[in-house]
Amino acid sequence: MNGTVIRPQKGELISLESTARAKYLDSISWEDEGFLSSIFASIQDGMSIMDLNLNILQVNPSMEKWYRHAMPLIRKKCYQAYHGQNYPCRPCPAHRAILTGKPHSGTMALKGINGKILGWLEVHSFPWRNNVGGKVQGVINYIRDITYRMQVEDEIEDTLKKLKKTLNGTVMAFSSIVETRDPYTAGHQRRVVQIACAIAQELEFSQSRIDGLRVMSFLHDLGKMAIPAEILCKPGKLSEYEFNIIKAHPQIAYDILKEIEFPWPVAQVILQHHERLDGSGYPVGLSGQDIILEARVLSVADVTEAIASHRPYRPALGLDKALDEILQNKGILYDQKVVNACLTLFKEKSFDFTD
Repeated sequence: MNGTVIRPQKGELISLESTARAKYLDSISWEDEGFLSSIFASIQDGMSIMDLNLNILQVNPSMEKWYRHAMPLIRKKCYQAYHGQNYPCRPCPAHRAILTGKPHSGTMALKGINGKILGWLEVHSFPWRNNVGGKVQGVINYIRDITYRMQVEDEIEDTLKKLKKTLNGTVMAFSSIVETRDPYTAGHQRRVVQIACAIAQELEFSQSRIDGLRVMSFLHDLGKMAIPAEILCKPGKLSEYEFNIIKAHPQIAYDILKEIEFPWPVAQVILQHHERLDGSGYPVGLSGQDIILEARVLSVADVTEAIASHRPYRPALGLDKALDEILQNKGILYDQKVVNACLTLFKEKSFDFTD
């Protein structure tokens, strides 16, 4: 009292504030009906409370706004008020929450007069337990309007379908250009697609990965567009110079495709589809695991089709000869698992890739 100012020690001010806050919170009656009702009413999403027989006991304003045509909602069965029917919905998140005592979720239609669907709701049902024994005495539903989200998702799905259709059309167009340049191998790319995708399925590739391999297989000879037609269609044996020109087609295709942002490594796989495990392939001379798996699949499919089918410089050698080639060079030139999958297709599953 002599004018000395008493200052709180370090941490004491925080303690005083915490004490004051605790006293304030203690002064609030959390059981006060008006207080709880104000919280209940302020929630923008839908809220409803139901008893064990799915009778509606309480709803918030959002529910009343959504179901004006069914007012009053209180004391009605939820399936009568919300869905205009005389029997419970199946499956019903609220019913499952009551039966299991655990939260459940689901998507329900928001229906208007005459059962017309106005939108979609995401329903989360929680068991409502009493304070004594914790016994389930009803269910609390938290409901969110997801109509806009579902509309956006539908639009995105439609857009993706259109883009996929456009992609497939573009790929087929490129493939057709190659075949017009090299009529003797018309159908080669389509048959390689069949074999490669069948091998991929045998290897349990995901559907997305198979879709990517399909694109790669259709475009694997795209670089031949830059090869002179007289070399592509030459009926006799190629000279070393001519063969070196042919060997440039993976690099040419890569240069054409490398700037396109495919969801798969299309350009890289096409660049590698003539590489071999022992490093004897081209254009880079990659070996072993440095070769992408899709490229290893594509190389086996390409070799199998090429040997089995007709070429300008020789008649078809047949499927048996093609399978002998990949079997003899399994683990040397061609990936073992890929070769085994290819052999399984033809020898055990009677796979047919003919047009």
